[in-house]
Amino acid sequence: MNGTQKSIIYKAMKIRQDNGENIVDILKGYKNLTDTEKSEILSEFGLEYTQSLEEIKAKKISELSDICKSKIEAGVTIKIDDVDETFSYGIESGDQGNIDDIFSLAVSTGLPQPYHCNGGSCKLYTVEQISELYVAVKMLKTKETTYFNQLKKYIEDCIDEEVVKNIEYGYELTGEYLDTYNSIMQQSQTIIEALGKQGLKV
Repeated sequence: MNGTQKSIIYKAMKIRQDNGENIVDILKGYKNLTDTEKSEILSEFGLEYTQSLEEIKAKKISELSDICKSKIEAGVTIKIDDVDETFSYGIESGDQGNIDDIFSLAVSTGLPQPYHCNGGSCKLYTVEQISELYVAVKMLKTKETTYFNQLKKYIEDCIDEEVVKNIEYGYELTGEYLDTYNSIMQQSQTIIEALGKQGLKV
């Protein structure tokens, strides 16, 4: 936010304040402004910007969601012919759809499929190798998504502002959140491995 933008917002807030409106609540609706920028504007009115518990939760959940996505899209590293190869699993890059597609083709045809690891040239991968890759990326996605969802629920249930602020990705789940995570992961492991074995039976 430059000086001109700040001046425009300040003038708009002044008019609304003169009309008896609560400018703190109004300013919270400016999603394109950072908390620091909101604080700077309110300081011109002699007011202090403080986030509600719900705002703190929403911000924390958004941060953790971005981390979860990045961990999934970073993909997996598996050994192919005794060499470590890394496969990203991005959505926008098409990696998720591509890996699903080659797995389906491998299962339906029983034939090797062309693909490439990060930074590698395209080559043929055996049905077994494709199945191993498929299981690995699906378990990664399930693991991170399930963890994030349980952490999100914990945050939503939490009533301690400082606890919420200090939660980081990797925070240890406990109680019902851990029980749910373990239950889902156990079932998901069974399902995904069963799917992967389809590629080994063709």
